[in-house]
Amino acid sequence: MNKQEFYTRVQQSSAQKQAGQTITMQSNESSEDFINRLLSM
Repeated sequence: MNKQEFYTRVQQSSAQKQAGQTITMQSNESSEDFINRLLSM
């Protein structure tokens, strides 16, 4: 993933949060796994 793709996904996540669609980290999930899951959506 290049820098532009990363920024696009961050913007999409921000828009989803504002729309009330939040994603939470699971208690048994590492930070790296959580970030990878977010980026794969």
